[in-house]
Amino acid sequence: MLFALMTYAVCMSAEILSHIQIGDVCYNLDTENMTAEVTSSNSGYYWQTTIDIPASVEYNDLTFNVTSIGDSAFYYCQNLERIHFSEGLLSIGNSAFRKCEKLRSVTFPKSLLTIGGFAFHTCSYFGSIEIPNNVTSIGEYAFAWCQHVRYAIIGDGVITIERYAFDHCVEMISATMGKNIKTIGDCAFWHCEMLNSITLPSTLTYIGTQGFFYCKQLCPFSCLAVTPPTLGNEVFSGVEKRSLEVPSESVAAYKSAYQWKDFNIDEIYIDDEANENILYKSDKQTRKVVHNGQVLIECGDKTYTLQGQEVK
Repeated sequence: MLFALMTYAVCMSAEILSHIQIGDVCYNLDTENMTAEVTSSNSGYYWQTTIDIPASVEYNDLTFNVTSIGDSAFYYCQNLERIHFSEGLLSIGNSAFRKCEKLRSVTFPKSLLTIGGFAFHTCSYFGSIEIPNNVTSIGEYAFAWCQHVRYAIIGDGVITIERYAFDHCVEMISATMGKNIKTIGDCAFWHCEMLNSITLPSTLTYIGTQGFFYCKQLCPFSCLAVTPPTLGNEVFSGVEKRSLEVPSESVAAYKSAYQWKDFNIDEIYIDDEANENILYKSDKQTRKVVHNGQVLIECGDKTYTLQGQEVK
């Protein structure tokens, strides 16, 4: 009997067991690495409104850690309203929740590393997005056409925002950028018409063609990069060229740089003893702070929105 069990275990060690139904969810089970990938269901998830993704699942007395949501796993599940992710999840695949139009804001686990292309495309009811600090790249079209998103907070681990990642998030007001972003892809914030609060980090080196196309409420905004980032074509087309705030030592460089020079350049000073999101005007009597994904201005003992409304 022991020999038979050992033989069974060895035989399983190189297998991928496909579409194994465990509870309400279907998995591909990797018996070599003892991991599980959530996959599409033969019977479909169409009528489910709530789904919980556990940290691990049991099958044939073996434990598998759930590490990924497979490509198109919940594609077009139009009745899905809530999804719960457990810690240990590492990746969300391409189109995993695409066209889940009733899905509301999700809480991503801190363990998450990658968000695939089109992952949440057309999740129209999202109200906010917060990307954990371990994520390094946001896939193309990942949150495109999430039309009711108001705030996006992008974690400090993100290096690349792929093309069209936030395309047509037309109600987005604020996007808080992580401190290590190097590249913003083509049309990444295309037609984010209400976006009025953004601070581009000091690490930024490139913004792709039409990266902020028709973000007509964008000005004023800040770019903390000492060297003006290289720009593709028409990056700020449709943006009113008002105030752009840049590091005090970089004013001359921005005033002569392609497209950047079209703005009215103002200098700011970064408080080296504080968070990079603390910015001072030249008189150092006011400062910008990021609070709950919204950029606010502190002046003395009062706080204001960028539109000049006092925050009580």
